[in-house]
Formats: sequence, C-alpha cells, structure tokens
Amino acid sequence: MREALGYCGVASAILYLVIQSLKTILAITFYRSRTECRRPVQSLSVLTPILSGDPNLENQLRAHLNVIPSGSPIYWIIYEHDAEALRITTLLAQDHQRTQHQRPITILQSPEIPFDANPKAYKMQLAVPLLDTRYVCVLDDDTIPSLETLEAAIGALESADVYTGLPCYQRGTGFWSDMICHFVANNGIATYLATQWFGPPVSLNGMFYVMKTETLRSYGGFTPIYPFLCDDYALARVVKEHGGVIHQSVLPHSTRTHAETSRDYFRLFHRWFAMAMVLFRDQPLGLKGMILVLLGLPPFLLWLSLLSPLVGVSGWILLASVFALRHLLIRLQHRCILPFPYPIHVVKSLISELLQPLHVLHASLSNTFYWRKWLIRTLANGKFEYVRDRS
Repeated sequence: MREALGYCGVASAILYLVIQSLKTILAITFYRSRTECRRPVQSLSVLTPILSGDPNLENQLRAHLNVIPSGSPIYWIIYEHDAEALRITTLLAQDHQRTQHQRPITILQSPEIPFDANPKAYKMQLAVPLLDTRYVCVLDDDTIPSLETLEAAIGALESADVYTGLPCYQRGTGFWSDMICHFVANNGIATYLATQWFGPPVSLNGMFYVMKTETLRSYGGFTPIYPFLCDDYALARVVKEHGGVIHQSVLPHSTRTHAETSRDYFRLFHRWFAMAMVLFRDQPLGLKGMILVLLGLPPFLLWLSLLSPLVGVSGWILLASVFALRHLLIRLQHRCILPFPYPIHVVKSLISELLQPLHVLHASLSNTFYWRKWLIRTLANGKFEYVRDRS
C-alpha cells in the first residue's frame, strides 16, 4: 500500500509539471501573438465605486488622479452613510480642483442598495445618465491602470466592444494581504491568457474594463446585471448576447486587496470561489473540461505529489524538482509577460496553491458568504439573495 501511494504521488508530480508547463507555453505564446494597438486617450469617463476600510484607499485614489489623463471626468461613487469615504473623496477632489480645473470630479452618494440589486452594479448605474463622453472606464478603487493600458483600451475598442485588463497584484503590507497577492501571482496569467486558445474570454476582469458609452447604454446600462452575483461575468454574458466582442489584453494593471486578518482572507476567498463556481456551472462541457484541467486539477495534483517520497530517495528528489520547476515556471511567466520585476516568495506561493482545494471545498459546501457587510446566498441560476437584514 505504501509503495502504491508513492507511485500515485510520482504520477501526480509528473502530471502536475506537464500541466504547469503547458499553461506557461500557452500563456507566453498568446502574449506574443497579441498586438495591442494604442490610441490617444480622449473623451473618457471613469467610474469608481468606493467603500472605505482599506488603509491604502487615499493613496490609491491619488494614484488614479496621477494616471487618468487630464480632462477625463471622474465619478467617485460612495454610500451615503460612508463618512470616511466621503471625507477622503471630498479632500482629494478639493485639492485636485485647485490645480486641475480642467478635470471634473463628481462624488455621487448611493442610497441603500435594493434587495434585488447587485451592490456594485447598482452604484455604477447611478453615473450612467451623467456620462457625456465617448468611452467609459470601470475602475475599482484598489486598481491602478497605466497610461499604456488606457491607450490600448481606446485602440482595442475600434474593433471590440469591451476591453478588459490583466490583473497584477502588488505585494501586500501584511501576511494575509500578501497571500492574496501570491494567489493571483500563481494563477492570474494562466487564467486570463492561457485559456484564450480555447475560445473568447468567458468573463471580464471586473476591476478594470473599458467600453464605448453608447454600447453600455444600448445594453441598458448596468441594470440587466442587477439580479446576478458575478457582475463581471454577468456583463460578459450581456455582451455576448448582443453579439459583442471582448478584447482580453495582455497588458497588466496594478491592484492590491487588503486583508487584515485570517477571517478577512478566508471570507474573500469564499466569495471568490463561490463566484467561480457560478461561472463554472454555466459553461458547456468542453469549457468545463478545459477549466478543470488547466486551473482546477493542478492544486490537487500538488497535494498528491507530496506522497512521492514514499518510494524512497528518488521520490524526495522528484518532489524537490517539482517545487523548484514550479517556481521557475511561474517566474518565467512573469518575466516574459510583465514589464516590471514581480518578486514572489517561494513558500507563500506554495502555501497559497496548497490552500486552493480548501477554498474549493468551502465554496462547495457553503453557498452563503459575506460580501462587505452583507450575508449573501448564491443561487443555481447565478442570481443571489440577501440572507439577513443588512443594517
């Protein structure tokens, strides 16, 4: 029995390296095959839904002001009861208006979210009637695009209906924030780029995407996605239902998510994986198989590969080789695709991947999770419901 388990570990280790190598090759070849056509950024409005609680919020919004071209209207959308968000946005808007009069900043205060509406979609819809530019950018408050990505978005929209970016997380200031960064460092490039060989993008990257304002209005704004939990996936479905094209960029944008404690970390991943389950269940059989092989299977194989030392010294050597080659393949993805150094910690990266089956199990056993202050239950059709009073 011991020997059989060992050989199971050996087979898993080899298969793990094959899949990791395949993902790396697919991602890099897609990156090299994609040409981003850049155009000057003009007539662009930026919508940013904001919620206080992140200690980096003020600095991140300042970074927005440094990147977004002058003359581009900015809409900061906060909750009417969020005093800290109001303080920060008012301060930044007043400081900025003293020196940059040509860039209007509008602070919109959202009332309580209706019980039948996605919180983020509802907030963004408040700005849609005010838009008077040709393009609109949805930008999360913890995400910072570069001017190059904004120019690539304008260029892509000459032939596509939506431009969506490649997330690149910055190293966190605490252990749990850093673990979030390592999860994306492990998976982001493969998820967004390697999968493109198997068909058009399944979803948008909801942290940063750009579209024509008239296109958004022709969809009914964000109101069609009110009932759905995953706003980015729901909007991608709306685009496809209208015969639209989603352009998946190979250019990264910077983002950072704060998690103060282990509870914050596991709540975030419970939500992320619950949303991933919704997306996965909605795919045809072929795409499900691709997602399972490229994205779902490797963490389980990594766990099984830990059995390989049961065959003896050769098993220990194989396991050490798996850890080393795994790290080198991730570093190769970063070096070939990202335009800046992306330091990752070997142990944190490994722990992050080994935790993924636990996140999958948690999301599979519980379809109820916290999203900010709300307790939400996912439904089989991709919609959701609030479980308890949100006060």
